[in-house]
Amino acid sequence: MRIRIVMISMLSVGFVLGAAALAHHAMWMQNQPSGKGIIKVGDKVPDLSIKTLDGKSVKLSELQKDEKQTKKGVVVLSFWCSTCHSCRHVEAHLGKLAKDYAGQAAVIALDANADDTAEGIAAFVKKKGLTMPVVLDPGGQTADVFGIKVTTTTVIIDGNGVLRYCGQFKQKDGASAEDALKAVLAGVEVAVSATPHNG
Repeated sequence: MRIRIVMISMLSVGFVLGAAALAHHAMWMQNQPSGKGIIKVGDKVPDLSIKTLDGKSVKLSELQKDEKQTKKGVVVLSFWCSTCHSCRHVEAHLGKLAKDYAGQAAVIALDANADDTAEGIAAFVKKKGLTMPVVLDPGGQTADVFGIKVTTTTVIIDGNGVLRYCGQFKQKDGASAEDALKAVLAGVEVAVSATPHNG
């Protein structure tokens, strides 16, 4: 009889703890940005601020006016971090994209890991021999603006500050950020302007 009472008590405690955990998770999910993000393709992007590895804060509008990086004000941000497995598959392609479109579009890896430091990222980039420019997203505010929750999601902002692409860096079916970038630079409609954020 005593064992039965103890078992019932343990089940009751387990049920209460489980219900509390579910309630906490539900509240946490409500406070997360929606998958749709604050802005969507076709919307004007707010003048975001990012931080370079040498500690300088740079606004999107300043980046767009930097003619050494982009003559047409086009900016490509690919959400990235040093601890992300899928990022390892994208880095070389992102570096090539940055090199191939140098002067036409600012192609940048945006570190999305809140725990990363500028020193740690600089050391990682040097150790791995990465060639793409990397900036920091302090507090994850930029990711929140676009509703991005997974790395390798890439956004393309045109010279008017309008979001023209938001999705995977490259999909298996062939749609890619580079296809969208070519369209934006040519001044034509982007054929596939949004894809799932699958990492």
